[in-house]
Amino acid sequence: NQDLSPKSKIIKNDDWSYLLVNENVVACIDNYKYNKQDYPEFADEVTKHKGIKAAIMDIYEVPKTVRYLELRGLPAIIFFKNGKEVDRMYGYETREIYPEIDKRIKEIYFKKENALTSER
Repeated sequence: NQDLSPKSKIIKNDDWSYLLVNENVVACIDNYKYNKQDYPEFADEVTKHKGIKAAIMDIYEVPKTVRYLELRGLPAIIFFKNGKEVDRMYGYETREIYPEIDKRIKEIYFKKENALTSER
């Protein structure tokens, strides 16, 4: 079953505005033809976190986006926060990378900012 979570989107025709208008998105850019079996699981892993959406892009469907993002390898996982790229990862075996994706999601989107507090 190739159905994706409702909080996920397959991006086509270089319409990557989804990455910019949604506050928190983790995008996977890869050769969809050869790895499509991994995407529902990727989407589930990402979207299990409240407020995080997943985007999936096939390099052949979004050539301008691939050039714009200046990818250095595939697959690429790019983390967007408030419409801006904040981190990226390259090359992995999908299931082996989930703990690292999980860790980065927690650090990027859920880590409390170091607030200065004064105890008087």
